[in-house]
Amino acid sequence: MSVNGNAPLLAVESLNVYYGGIHALHDVSFAIQAGEIATLIGANGAGKSSTLRSISGLVPAAPGSRIVFDGQDITRWPPHQIVAAGISQSPEGRRIFAAMSVDENLQLGAFARGRARREDLDRVYQLFPRLAERRYQSGGTLSGGEQQMLAIGRALMARPRLLLLDEPSLGLAPLLVREIFRIIADIQATAGVTILLVEQNAQMALATASRGYVLETGRVILSDACANLAANDEVRKAYLGE
Repeated sequence: MSVNGNAPLLAVESLNVYYGGIHALHDVSFAIQAGEIATLIGANGAGKSSTLRSISGLVPAAPGSRIVFDGQDITRWPPHQIVAAGISQSPEGRRIFAAMSVDENLQLGAFARGRARREDLDRVYQLFPRLAERRYQSGGTLSGGEQQMLAIGRALMARPRLLLLDEPSLGLAPLLVREIFRIIADIQATAGVTILLVEQNAQMALATASRGYVLETGRVILSDACANLAANDEVRKAYLGE
Protein backbone atom coordinates (compact mmCIF):
# COMPACT_ATOMS: atom_id res chain seq x y z
CA MET A 1 0.00 0.00 0.00
CA SER A 2 1.26 3.48 -0.80
CA VAL A 3 0.11 7.08 -0.57
CA ASN A 4 1.07 9.44 -3.42
CA GLY A 5 3.47 6.79 -4.72
CA ASN A 6 5.65 6.81 -1.59
CA ALA A 7 6.11 3.95 0.84
CA PRO A 8 4.11 4.81 3.97
CA LEU A 9 5.51 4.84 7.48
CA LEU A 10 2.51 2.78 8.61
CA ALA A 11 0.37 0.48 6.47
CA VAL A 12 -2.63 -1.35 7.92
CA GLU A 13 -3.88 -4.03 5.56
CA SER A 14 -7.07 -6.08 5.90
CA LEU A 15 -7.14 -5.69 9.68
CA ASN A 16 -9.73 -7.88 11.37
CA VAL A 17 -10.29 -7.97 15.12
CA TYR A 18 -12.60 -10.17 17.16
CA TYR A 19 -13.73 -9.90 20.79
CA GLY A 20 -14.96 -13.42 21.37
CA GLY A 21 -17.75 -13.89 18.85
CA ILE A 22 -17.98 -10.18 18.03
CA HIS A 23 -16.32 -9.14 14.77
CA ALA A 24 -15.17 -5.62 15.69
CA LEU A 25 -13.03 -4.66 12.67
CA HIS A 26 -13.73 -5.78 9.11
CA ASP A 27 -10.80 -5.64 6.64
CA VAL A 28 -9.69 -2.17 7.78
CA SER A 29 -6.96 -0.79 5.51
CA PHE A 30 -5.22 2.58 5.45
CA ALA A 31 -1.76 4.11 5.22
CA ILE A 32 0.05 7.04 6.81
CA GLN A 33 3.01 8.91 5.37
CA ALA A 34 5.95 9.92 7.55
CA GLY A 35 5.49 13.38 9.04
CA GLU A 36 1.76 13.73 8.51
CA ILE A 37 -1.24 13.83 10.83
CA ALA A 38 -3.96 11.38 9.89
CA THR A 39 -7.28 10.92 11.67
CA LEU A 40 -9.86 8.20 12.18
CA ILE A 41 -13.33 9.58 12.80
CA GLY A 42 -16.59 7.82 13.52
CA ALA A 43 -19.32 7.28 16.07
CA ASN A 44 -18.93 5.42 19.36
CA GLY A 45 -18.37 1.73 18.69
CA ALA A 46 -17.12 2.30 15.14
CA GLY A 47 -13.82 0.56 15.90
CA LYS A 48 -11.49 3.55 16.22
CA SER A 49 -9.91 2.58 19.56
CA SER A 50 -9.71 -1.09 18.53
CA THR A 51 -7.68 -0.03 15.52
CA LEU A 52 -5.17 1.86 17.68
CA ARG A 53 -4.95 -0.94 20.20
CA SER A 54 -4.22 -3.43 17.43
CA ILE A 55 -1.41 -1.25 16.09
CA SER A 56 0.01 -1.06 19.64
CA GLY A 57 -0.19 -4.84 20.03
CA LEU A 58 -2.70 -4.63 22.88
CA VAL A 59 -5.47 -6.35 20.90
CA PRO A 60 -4.54 -9.33 18.70
CA ALA A 61 -5.23 -9.04 14.99
CA ALA A 62 -6.96 -11.99 13.33
CA PRO A 63 -5.03 -14.20 10.90
CA GLY A 64 -4.68 -12.56 7.50
CA SER A 65 -4.31 -9.07 8.98
CA ARG A 66 -1.11 -7.16 8.37
CA ILE A 67 0.37 -4.12 10.15
CA VAL A 68 3.61 -2.82 8.65
CA PHE A 69 5.68 -0.09 10.31
CA ASP A 70 8.70 1.34 8.53
CA GLY A 71 8.89 -1.73 6.30
CA GLN A 72 8.64 -4.26 9.15
CA ASP A 73 5.66 -6.51 9.73
CA ILE A 74 4.79 -5.86 13.40
CA THR A 75 1.43 -7.68 13.39
CA ARG A 76 2.50 -10.30 15.95
CA TRP A 77 4.97 -8.22 17.92
CA PRO A 78 4.42 -7.75 21.69
CA PRO A 79 3.61 -4.21 22.88
CA HIS A 80 7.02 -3.50 24.44
CA GLN A 81 8.77 -4.36 21.16
CA ILE A 82 6.40 -2.08 19.24
CA VAL A 83 7.17 0.81 21.61
CA ALA A 84 10.90 0.18 21.21
CA ALA A 85 10.45 0.26 17.41
CA GLY A 86 9.04 3.78 17.60
CA ILE A 87 5.27 3.67 18.24
CA SER A 88 3.72 5.01 21.43
CA GLN A 89 0.13 5.67 22.44
CA SER A 90 -1.72 8.16 24.60
CA PRO A 91 -4.75 6.07 25.60
CA GLU A 92 -8.40 7.00 25.86
CA GLY A 93 -9.22 8.11 29.40
CA ARG A 94 -5.59 9.25 30.01
CA ARG A 95 -4.77 6.38 32.43
CA ILE A 96 -2.04 8.23 34.25
CA PHE A 97 -0.64 6.94 37.55
CA ALA A 98 -2.62 9.05 40.01
CA ALA A 99 -0.40 8.48 43.06
CA MET A 100 2.82 9.29 41.22
CA SER A 101 4.14 12.78 40.52
CA VAL A 102 4.04 14.40 37.09
CA ASP A 103 7.79 13.90 36.81
CA GLU A 104 7.55 10.23 37.74
CA ASN A 105 4.73 9.65 35.22
CA LEU A 106 6.87 11.16 32.50
CA GLN A 107 9.93 9.13 33.43
CA LEU A 108 7.88 5.94 33.13
CA GLY A 109 7.18 6.90 29.52
CA ALA A 110 10.86 6.36 28.76
CA PHE A 111 10.93 2.90 30.38
CA ALA A 112 11.45 1.06 27.08
CA ARG A 113 14.58 3.16 26.49
CA GLY A 114 16.05 2.33 29.89
CA ARG A 115 15.88 5.76 31.52
CA ALA A 116 14.55 9.25 30.90
CA ARG A 117 16.91 11.82 29.45
CA ARG A 118 16.91 15.38 30.72
CA GLU A 119 16.46 16.80 27.22
CA ASP A 120 13.29 14.74 26.74
CA LEU A 121 11.82 15.97 30.01
CA ASP A 122 12.75 19.53 29.10
CA ARG A 123 11.06 19.15 25.71
CA VAL A 124 7.81 17.93 27.28
CA TYR A 125 7.86 20.76 29.81
CA GLN A 126 8.39 23.27 26.99
CA LEU A 127 5.37 21.87 25.17
CA PHE A 128 3.30 21.80 28.35
CA PRO A 129 4.35 24.65 30.69
CA ARG A 130 1.52 23.75 33.07
CA LEU A 131 3.15 20.39 33.69
CA ALA A 132 6.44 22.12 34.49
CA GLU A 133 4.65 24.16 37.15
CA ARG A 134 3.24 20.95 38.66
CA ARG A 135 6.11 18.55 38.11
CA TYR A 136 6.22 17.40 41.75
CA GLN A 137 2.43 17.30 42.15
CA SER A 138 0.67 13.91 42.08
CA GLY A 139 -1.08 13.12 38.80
CA GLY A 140 -4.41 12.49 40.48
CA THR A 141 -4.63 16.11 41.67
CA LEU A 142 -4.36 17.55 38.14
CA SER A 143 -7.32 18.88 36.20
CA GLY A 144 -8.70 16.84 33.30
CA GLY A 145 -6.88 18.98 30.76
CA GLU A 146 -3.60 18.71 32.65
CA GLN A 147 -3.98 14.94 32.90
CA GLN A 148 -4.46 14.80 29.13
CA MET A 149 -1.29 16.84 28.66
CA LEU A 150 0.50 14.42 30.98
CA ALA A 151 -0.74 11.39 29.02
CA ILE A 152 0.52 12.90 25.74
CA GLY A 153 3.80 13.96 27.35
CA ARG A 154 4.34 10.48 28.77
CA ALA A 155 3.87 8.99 25.28
CA LEU A 156 6.38 11.47 23.85
CA MET A 157 9.00 10.38 26.38
CA ALA A 158 9.44 7.17 24.37
CA ARG A 159 10.73 9.32 21.47
CA PRO A 160 8.16 7.87 19.05
CA ARG A 161 8.25 8.21 15.30
CA LEU A 162 4.51 7.48 15.31
CA LEU A 163 2.28 8.86 18.07
CA LEU A 164 -1.18 7.33 18.54
CA LEU A 165 -3.68 9.66 20.21
CA ASP A 166 -6.97 8.16 21.40
CA GLU A 167 -9.70 10.76 22.06
CA PRO A 168 -7.44 13.56 23.37
CA SER A 169 -10.36 16.01 23.69
CA LEU A 170 -12.67 13.67 25.61
CA GLY A 171 -14.37 15.44 28.51
CA LEU A 172 -12.51 18.73 28.08
CA ALA A 173 -13.95 22.25 27.97
CA PRO A 174 -13.88 23.96 24.53
CA LEU A 175 -10.97 26.27 25.41
CA LEU A 176 -8.86 23.31 26.51
CA VAL A 177 -9.84 21.35 23.41
CA ARG A 178 -8.45 24.12 21.21
CA GLU A 179 -5.25 24.20 23.27
CA ILE A 180 -4.77 20.44 23.03
CA PHE A 181 -5.23 20.49 19.26
CA ARG A 182 -2.83 23.42 18.93
CA ILE A 183 -0.23 21.41 20.82
CA ILE A 184 -0.87 18.34 18.62
CA ALA A 185 -0.17 20.42 15.51
CA ASP A 186 2.92 21.84 17.23
CA ILE A 187 4.28 18.36 17.99
CA GLN A 188 4.01 17.41 14.33
CA ALA A 189 5.42 20.69 13.04
CA THR A 190 8.36 21.12 15.41
CA ALA A 191 9.36 17.52 16.16
CA GLY A 192 8.35 15.88 12.89
CA VAL A 193 6.43 13.18 14.72
CA THR A 194 3.85 11.33 12.62
CA ILE A 195 0.46 11.28 14.36
CA LEU A 196 -2.58 9.04 14.06
CA LEU A 197 -5.47 10.76 15.80
CA VAL A 198 -8.69 9.06 16.90
CA GLU A 199 -11.28 11.65 17.77
CA GLN A 200 -15.06 12.10 18.12
CA ASN A 201 -14.69 15.85 17.65
CA ALA A 202 -14.66 15.43 13.88
CA GLN A 203 -14.58 19.14 13.17
CA MET A 204 -11.34 19.70 15.10
CA ALA A 205 -9.82 16.46 13.83
CA LEU A 206 -10.44 17.31 10.18
CA ALA A 207 -9.13 20.84 10.71
CA THR A 208 -5.89 19.51 12.24
CA ALA A 209 -5.10 16.43 10.13
CA SER A 210 -4.23 16.22 6.44
CA ARG A 211 -5.85 12.86 5.63
CA GLY A 212 -8.89 11.25 7.20
CA TYR A 213 -10.62 7.88 7.33
CA VAL A 214 -14.25 7.43 8.33
CA LEU A 215 -15.07 4.25 10.25
CA GLU A 216 -18.57 2.90 10.54
CA THR A 217 -19.36 -0.40 12.32
CA GLY A 218 -15.77 -1.58 11.97
CA ARG A 219 -15.31 -0.69 8.30
CA VAL A 220 -13.59 2.16 6.49
CA ILE A 221 -16.39 3.69 4.43
CA LEU A 222 -14.63 6.87 3.27
CA SER A 223 -11.05 8.09 2.93
CA ASP A 224 -9.82 11.36 1.50
CA ALA A 225 -7.93 14.55 2.20
CA CYS A 226 -9.46 16.14 5.31
CA ALA A 227 -10.51 19.25 3.39
CA ASN A 228 -12.54 17.06 1.04
CA LEU A 229 -14.09 15.08 3.89
CA ALA A 230 -15.06 18.31 5.66
CA ALA A 231 -16.88 19.39 2.49
CA ASN A 232 -18.58 16.01 1.96
CA ASP A 233 -22.34 16.27 2.55
CA GLU A 234 -22.57 12.81 4.16
CA VAL A 235 -19.74 13.58 6.57
CA ARG A 236 -21.16 17.02 7.38
CA LYS A 237 -24.56 15.55 8.24
CA ALA A 238 -23.31 12.52 10.14
CA TYR A 239 -20.29 13.87 12.00
CA LEU A 240 -20.22 17.67 11.84
CA GLY A 241 -23.76 18.31 13.09
CA GLU A 242 -24.92 19.97 9.88
